[in-house]
Amino acid sequence: MIDGFEIQKRYENLPHGEQRLQAIKNAIALADAEKDYEFMYIFRSDLMSESELYGDSFQAFLTFPEMIKIFDEHEEELEKYKHDYIWEFKWILSDCEDFYQVSKAKVYELFAEFRKRCERYGYSLRPYYQCLYHFEKACDKQAAKKAYQQFILAKRDELADCYACELNAMVGYELNTASMGRALETAYPILSGQVSCTEIPDVTYNNIMHRYYELGDFEKAEEYRKKCYRRISKNSSYLFIIGDMLKLYSKTDLTKGVKLFEKHLAWVFTSKNPHSNMKFYIGAAAVFTKLAQKKDEVKLKLPEKSELYKADSIYSTKTLAEYYQSKALDLINKFDKRNESDFYMKEYNYAME
Repeated sequence: MIDGFEIQKRYENLPHGEQRLQAIKNAIALADAEKDYEFMYIFRSDLMSESELYGDSFQAFLTFPEMIKIFDEHEEELEKYKHDYIWEFKWILSDCEDFYQVSKAKVYELFAEFRKRCERYGYSLRPYYQCLYHFEKACDKQAAKKAYQQFILAKRDELADCYACELNAMVGYELNTASMGRALETAYPILSGQVSCTEIPDVTYNNIMHRYYELGDFEKAEEYRKKCYRRISKNSSYLFIIGDMLKLYSKTDLTKGVKLFEKHLAWVFTSKNPHSNMKFYIGAAAVFTKLAQKKDEVKLKLPEKSELYKADSIYSTKTLAEYYQSKALDLINKFDKRNESDFYMKEYNYAME
């Protein structure tokens, strides 16, 4: 018989990230060996939380099917964890947009299963529609609009995201459908520091920065880039934001773009999130494509594990541009094919202008 709570206490004292993830995996192996169903479930739940909040969500995606199987097979004994597992199911829905490997049919199957379980337990469908809106943004604008409207109308309950996250979703919608003034007005509680959470205002700053970038107001975009970068510069789960910042620098300051690329390239080698990697590659492709138009070579400190690594640290800008164009387009094609849209190709084309 394992002392699950003592094991949990030990790994909770470890720093967030890979070290804690590995300790939780070891705990899962112990619980599985003992067939301790409660801790088989609890440890997997903790692994999902760690992966979602301090990793790239890949481990959460792998773990969830095991966790829900354990819950379904021992529902009576694990009934007290019902809310936790439905909440984590919501995370999985949010992750679907990040993994092109999950077919569109499978995504909709997961949404249908989540809806069925919400209705069985009497939860509001507000988070269902919120997650559906986020997924559909890159697939079908009209479907996204419909899901957003249903999200707003559905009642809040204990399964709803925190107020900061919901407000961020509203800001994101208005950034793309209303005026910038209206979006900033909606964002005021976030921008003024009245509301916040683990990811907010970080993601909100990036969303506003990105919209100003799309509108060509690079001065305002830089204002929000600075606010955002101060908060995310040491968190590798924000690799996708670094990609957006690289796109901005490709329009404004190639020297800073190269430095930002150099500083955060290592994050790509540990990321298993294809959406985050794609965003970084788009930004890198934009920077080096523009740089190749100005100079033939650049000095860079690339990790030895890089396919392009050279001991003399002198690189052809054309080679760098072509390499990251290829990396970006490979993932763009996979995501757009899954999503049945040209959403990311449009993003790439604007970045390359």
